[in-house]
Amino acid sequence: MRFLVKFEQVLFLIMKLKLSSVLVLLCGFFSAGTVFSQPSDERNKITENHLFTENFKVPALHEATEIYYYFDVSGKTISNSEIPIKYNPDIPEGLNYRIQVAAFHNQVSPGLFKGITPVYAINSEGSDLRKYYVGIFRRISDAKKALTEVKETGFKDSFIASFEGSRQVSADRAAILEEQWGKIPFERIEDPKPAVVPVDTVSLPVAVKEEIMPETEPVEHRDTLRKGALKIFIDCRSCDMNYTRQEIPFVNYVRDTREAEVYLLVTNQPAGSGGDQFTLSFQGLMKYEGMNDTLTYTSNPDETWAIIREKKTNMIKLGLMRYVARTPFFDEIDIKNTGEIKQHEIEDKWNNWVFELQTSPQFNAEETYNRIAFYNSFQITRVTPDVKLEINLDQFTNKQRYIEDDVTTEYIMSSKALQNLFVKSLGNHWSGGLRLDLESSTSQNYDLNVDFLPTIEYDIFPYSEATHRQFRIMYSIGYEYSDYTDSTIYNMTVEGLFKHSVRAAYQIQKKWGSVNFSGSYSNYLDDFSRNRFGFWGYTRLRIVKGLSLSVNAGVTYTNNQINLAKGELSEAERLLRLKQQATSFYLNGGVSLSYTFGSIYNNVVNPRFGNNN
Repeated sequence: MRFLVKFEQVLFLIMKLKLSSVLVLLCGFFSAGTVFSQPSDERNKITENHLFTENFKVPALHEATEIYYYFDVSGKTISNSEIPIKYNPDIPEGLNYRIQVAAFHNQVSPGLFKGITPVYAINSEGSDLRKYYVGIFRRISDAKKALTEVKETGFKDSFIASFEGSRQVSADRAAILEEQWGKIPFERIEDPKPAVVPVDTVSLPVAVKEEIMPETEPVEHRDTLRKGALKIFIDCRSCDMNYTRQEIPFVNYVRDTREAEVYLLVTNQPAGSGGDQFTLSFQGLMKYEGMNDTLTYTSNPDETWAIIREKKTNMIKLGLMRYVARTPFFDEIDIKNTGEIKQHEIEDKWNNWVFELQTSPQFNAEETYNRIAFYNSFQITRVTPDVKLEINLDQFTNKQRYIEDDVTTEYIMSSKALQNLFVKSLGNHWSGGLRLDLESSTSQNYDLNVDFLPTIEYDIFPYSEATHRQFRIMYSIGYEYSDYTDSTIYNMTVEGLFKHSVRAAYQIQKKWGSVNFSGSYSNYLDDFSRNRFGFWGYTRLRIVKGLSLSVNAGVTYTNNQINLAKGELSEAERLLRLKQQATSFYLNGGVSLSYTFGSIYNNVVNPRFGNNN
């Protein structure tokens, strides 16, 4: 009786499928053929789905059959009327492996795939390119066996791609997911009762024909890769956003703060070590309102840009965890310790002293012109919470040589400067300091210029908030000594004068943009008409969605050029700006207006051909 039941099932198979496919399944039933076994595991909680069974149905050969893959090769060319290709079908949940065989911009005939079923195509996001896949598998072992057959059919460049639902994942991630999903079949067939179907009526089910998308029907553009993921806007001028998107794929990057659920502002300022201190301010919006946090990371001066980029991105990951933990992507996060944590007191043998040497030679030449320039610097710093000491030694030389009618003319411009700054903390708002600068410059007409300026500063906001807002007012009073190269317009070769100055600077950085504004005034105490005052400002504003405005401008009125050399400037000195020229003002500025519209999402990374900007 059992043999008759099996025979009846085989007969039903012959009527339902083409003869070539039946031969393959019979081989799998009676021996270890090319159709892979579908083991019957214990009943699980997954419900039946028919997402792929309309195109390719594996009949039940047992009382209960669990389907872990859909795949078959008939070896026969298929016409358009037999098994059409499905475009952008619904994908079963959980882990699935697919074999990608081709990619085309236009729809193609099923006959191209030489009897391989099922075949389906999915549009690449933001493009009309369609990726064509064959088969769908729950286990990598089945996919590898199928890949061998696909390559033997002629698709030598085909490969296995791993997905969690519709979202592509790495092979390592897929291996972890398979521990769970490898035990959950796509479909479980219980106690089948095959019906007698006339052979001449066997064709593609009507339901499938209705689901086939017409060639001209537009494909809905959705951000399906990160459905339900956290929306974040990152305001960071020092970030490599391509790298950040690659390393943090579990969020949606939006281009408008009003679409964001988290606003991240990354600012930086020089640190005492010679590196930079990056401040990461996370501000929760919408349903995360009130969930704010601030993290800092300080780079070392010997770290490369790649290391700084990696550590800064890791800090961003850590700051996002409290938000991501409330999204469906929390189970993709694996927090690990990189090694043994050792607790010990840090011993700094340099006692916060940092030294930096730099040299930058440059050379260029033409038939009638050549130029050689040297820039060298030596910097010493020591920064602690209470004391700041900076010593900078700079040297610059620029030689230009012109050759005309066998006559060689050489112009040299050089300068040397020693700048010393000492600052002592006087609380969270006050600081006191001393600036001592020594300089010689051919263009400034100085054999030696010395500035001795005791200074006091007050910040209306606490210094602890300096990366977000500052309003500093600084007053200096001191003495300037000058030994001039040539007599000045005031017939002076040596001069000593007392002077003072007042400076103010305001800076704020918020999610709506940033504002930087400063002003200064100075004069010599023996003659208040010898003065200089100026203003400079930079503003970057997000006006409305997608519209940004940047404005920078500066103006300085100068009436204190007491160092100008006496006499007329030569044409070369004026055109090549070899010497400072008389002027009553300096003016500079610029405006930038940009408007961006389109998709609010910005998750995709494509580094080809670099960036246009």
